[in-house]
Amino acid sequence: MKRLVGSAILSMVVLMGAGHSWGDELLAPIRGSIVNLSINEKQSTYYRLHTDSTLEVTATGPGWLSAIVRLILPPGATDSASYRVIVTAGADTMKQFSDTVGTADAELVGSKEQPTTSRKFSFPISEKQRTYTFRLLDNGGRDAAVRFLVRRPSAHAKEQPLFPIAMDRSLTLLYHERRLEFHLATAQNPVKVRVIGPTKLRIVTRLVFGPTMKGLQPYALDLTLDKETLKVEELSSTKAVSSEFEDEKEWLPGKSRTVYVAIPSGEHDLTITPKATTAPGVAVRFTLPSETGTSDESN
Repeated sequence: MKRLVGSAILSMVVLMGAGHSWGDELLAPIRGSIVNLSINEKQSTYYRLHTDSTLEVTATGPGWLSAIVRLILPPGATDSASYRVIVTAGADTMKQFSDTVGTADAELVGSKEQPTTSRKFSFPISEKQRTYTFRLLDNGGRDAAVRFLVRRPSAHAKEQPLFPIAMDRSLTLLYHERRLEFHLATAQNPVKVRVIGPTKLRIVTRLVFGPTMKGLQPYALDLTLDKETLKVEELSSTKAVSSEFEDEKEWLPGKSRTVYVAIPSGEHDLTITPKATTAPGVAVRFTLPSETGTSDESN
């Protein structure tokens, strides 16, 4: 995808104290137009995303970068409005999010413009520092108010997430009122993750069912460590009953199947390539054991 260049180049600072190692960190652009929203008599700081520019924030993981978005409608507006947000990092598309929203019981301080209800979307970020560009599209010429947060993994989890260095795209799984970030592996675009051993890598997989796929479906994963094939893991799955993908409504997730891979000492690249399936791909997520953890993470 062509790089998106914005007129507003924004750095970020962490508003919460440096000692706050876990949980949400509020990111604030150094340059940008601040808009304050009054919601239930409490004020919150947002940043104005204009239709003719972009916002850029720099963040380092591991964790999840979230954006809370509210369209800004003209004074007295009562109709619903649609918009789309695309997030890129360099040439990579990290997230596409779209929604239709109505007006909210909130006010822009010092303005008669009308904010809409808020929507929040997230995507995983890796340990590597990257700059993420947010562009607002299909919004009828309206601006938006945006708020950025980073969520870190819990310090008390028995397992901590590991994020890939290459993938087709991210997929958000809605599972029992939870939002879990998966990474799509396809035959053309395998998922690659960098691991430092010795350790045991846990890989939760979900076959991605296309619109015409039914019943029990076999699939296989070619697991390559550096340039040598470790094994071909043969699996099968049916559609999950209580799960769905947030962004891909035509796709349905299969039931989870878990694979463990022993990683030897040193730094290694593990590549996962789907085989023996007509599915659009396989969604995967990675976790590593935590030495200080006290509770398991469900898949």
